[in-house]
Amino acid sequence: MRPQIFLFVILLILGTFVIPLNTNNSFGDGTLLFTVHQVAGSSEIVTENLIKERCFVHAQIDVYSAHHNGFHRNNPDKTFYPGDAFDYQATTWKDGCGNFWQPWDCDWKTVTASATQGIPMRLPNLTVDMRTVGEEFTESSGYTSRNLDESYYVWDAINVVHNPIYEFKNERVGTIFIEYEKIHDPLVLEGEFFCDAAFCVNTMTVPGFKPWTKEFDYGGGNTVFNATSLDDIGEHEIKYVARLYNIAPQIDEFTQSIDELVVEYFPIYDSYVYPVLSDDERLAFHDRMGIALHYFGSESTDANPDDEVGIHEDRRSKINDYFYST
Repeated sequence: MRPQIFLFVILLILGTFVIPLNTNNSFGDGTLLFTVHQVAGSSEIVTENLIKERCFVHAQIDVYSAHHNGFHRNNPDKTFYPGDAFDYQATTWKDGCGNFWQPWDCDWKTVTASATQGIPMRLPNLTVDMRTVGEEFTESSGYTSRNLDESYYVWDAINVVHNPIYEFKNERVGTIFIEYEKIHDPLVLEGEFFCDAAFCVNTMTVPGFKPWTKEFDYGGGNTVFNATSLDDIGEHEIKYVARLYNIAPQIDEFTQSIDELVVEYFPIYDSYVYPVLSDDERLAFHDRMGIALHYFGSESTDANPDDEVGIHEDRRSKINDYFYST
């Protein structure tokens, strides 16, 4: 009697996501990620009532990395994001398993082997960091384009630096892509930069400001906004909706926002007149008077509903020129 041989090969996806097989890449072109080999059966058995030939059956699964334009479609720790892909080869074979000779009926008539390989899944858990403090532009005249209390005047450069955070970000360049929807009304977008490589150095130039240089990694960048009218004074929300894609399907989404305050500019000074005692003139006190200014701060009125009324000493003032009359 010839035994019945059953071989089962099962590829198990660990998670609730659909992960495609790679139909465009043969298993031999990738890196071996996982392998499982199962064997069932027994050696030759000889008893008074039974002679049974040796019979072993084997089932094996080999899982290989798949690629897209030369980039792996799995993480460095051999896990997979939703939308990733892999190649696999399933192999079965038998060893022995010829005829059985037995004078009496025997319950053992089948040999079964199965192999199961799990595919570990994970979510990217996308977050986005947004910041403005420490990332200020500098005006051409040397003044920082932001007040010490972190408020802005109209026409200041509001420089928002963003950085996406998810596992294996730089290692998955080429297959995992991020896009941003920026919601910033009524602020005007003056310039932006997006790093589409594992590492970038960019210098941004905005009219009226000194060049600003910064290093970024993948998906990071900066955007410059400003308020262009006194109608824009008040607190404004700048919101980013970040969407993460695995070549085509969206696999994650994260929303982050930052609030920035645009305030009035109304500098408060007191002036003091004094005689110039020493200069390059031949005679002292030759009708030459100096003016000393004491700056108290910039005053905010009830025109700005989001700002505290009063004089704010941490807000800057700049004197471009002056004149006097007698």
